[in-house]
Amino acid sequence: MSIKSRKFLHSDGRTFSFNRIAIHGCGRSRCIQRGLGLLLAICLAFHPARMQALRPHPSPPRSYDIQLPVRIPVAPLGFLPPGELPEFSYYSLVNLRFIDANHLLFVFNTTGLLHRDDDCFKTDSERLVRAVVLEIPSGRVERQTEWKLYDFSDFLWPLRDGRFLLRRCSQLEQVDASLVPRPFINFAGTLETIIFSPDRSVVLLEEKPEPSPPKPQPAPAADAPPQMLNLDFIRVDPVGVVARSQAQVPLSIPVLAQGFLETLGAPHDRWIVTLRSFDGSQRQVAEIHSTCAPRLTTLANTVFVADICLNYKQIAYQAFDLRGALLWQMPVAPDLYSPRFLLTQDGAHFAMESLHATRPLTSLDSLDNQSIDAQIVDIFDTLSGALIASIPASPIYTAGTNVDFSPDGTRVAVLQDGAIVIYTLNQLANQQRGASR
Repeated sequence: MSIKSRKFLHSDGRTFSFNRIAIHGCGRSRCIQRGLGLLLAICLAFHPARMQALRPHPSPPRSYDIQLPVRIPVAPLGFLPPGELPEFSYYSLVNLRFIDANHLLFVFNTTGLLHRDDDCFKTDSERLVRAVVLEIPSGRVERQTEWKLYDFSDFLWPLRDGRFLLRRCSQLEQVDASLVPRPFINFAGTLETIIFSPDRSVVLLEEKPEPSPPKPQPAPAADAPPQMLNLDFIRVDPVGVVARSQAQVPLSIPVLAQGFLETLGAPHDRWIVTLRSFDGSQRQVAEIHSTCAPRLTTLANTVFVADICLNYKQIAYQAFDLRGALLWQMPVAPDLYSPRFLLTQDGAHFAMESLHATRPLTSLDSLDNQSIDAQIVDIFDTLSGALIASIPASPIYTAGTNVDFSPDGTRVAVLQDGAIVIYTLNQLANQQRGASR
C-alpha cells in the first residue's frame, strides 16, 4: 500500500469534527498548554518514580521461569558506547528488542565505508547501523547485517509475532528475524511522528506533505492557509486505514486498539478525557483535576496514565481505567527526568525509564554528564501500581531503546555495563523484596 498515492477506501465517508484539542509540551516543572485551538476532521472506516497504590487491583498469578540472569557481552559484536552528553543527546543510536522467547534483536550505530546516495533527498545525515540476531541464552550470533539510515531519529518499532517496523527516510518496511526489509508503506512527504496502540494493532502515522510548487502569481503570505500534517490511523493486520485527520503541528495522541483519547479543558482546573472510537462513537471516560494540561499515555487497551500538576511544584501520575476509576497515583520524584514508558504486550506490566538528575532540570535545559549521572528502569504492575523492581541501564541513552520485555512479559532485557543482561521478573521481584527488608 502506498500513501504516496493518497488513495484510501472508506465505507461511507462519514465525518465529525473536534471543537478543540489540548496540545502541550511537558517539562519537569509543569505541563504547558499551548492552546492552539486546532480544528481536526476525521474520516472513519468501518473496521468491525515510585507508586502509591490507591485502589489495588492485583493481576492474576503469573508463572515465571526461574533461572540466573543471562549476560551477553556486546563488545565482541562491535558495539561501542556513545560519546558523552550532550553530543549525542536524543540521538537514537541503539535498539534492543526481543524477537521471541529465544532470540534478541540488537541494533546499534557502527562505523564503516558509507556510500552516499540520493535515496533520501530530505536529509544528508546518512549513517550505518548493525543489526544482530542473538540466540538466548548462549548469545550466539545467528544472523547480522547493516542498514543505512538517513537521520538520527527513532527507526525501529516492534509489531507482533517477531516482526518490526523499520523506518528509513520516509519509507516504512517490515523486518523479522531474517533481517530482510520488505516494503510496507511509502510516503511522499516527511514522517514526523509514529505512535502505536499498546497491543501494536493500530499505528498513527503523522506526515508532513511535500510543499506544493509555487504558483505564477501566489496569493499574499497573510492569506496563505497553514500547511497541515496528515494523520493516518492504520490497522496493522490486515493493513487498512481506519481513520484520518489533519493538524498544524505534530501531536502526541494516546492511541488504543479501538480509538484514541482526547483531553478537553473545563472550568476550575478540570480536564475531561473522551474516548473517540473508530466506529464514530464517543464517550467520556474520566475527569481529571490538574493545574496544567495533563499529558496522557496508554499503558494497556483499558488503562491510561495522566501526567498532572497537583500544584505549581508537585507533579504526579494518575492511572485510570476506561470506566473512569482511579487505579493509583504516583508522585514524581524530583531527581528523575525525561521518563519513557515501555509496555508489555499483554498490558500486565510496564516500565518507566528515567534519567537521574543531579540538579533540578527543565525541558529547555541541555543535558551533560554533570547534570545526568544514571539511568533507572522502574518496573510496575499496571493495575495495582506495585513496584516490582528497579534496575540501572548503562551507558545512558536519551533516545532509542536499551530495555525490552519478552513477548510473554516474564523477562526483561537491559543494556548494562557492557552486556545485555536478561532477568526474570520473578528474580527482580525477589531482589526488590530483599532490598526493602
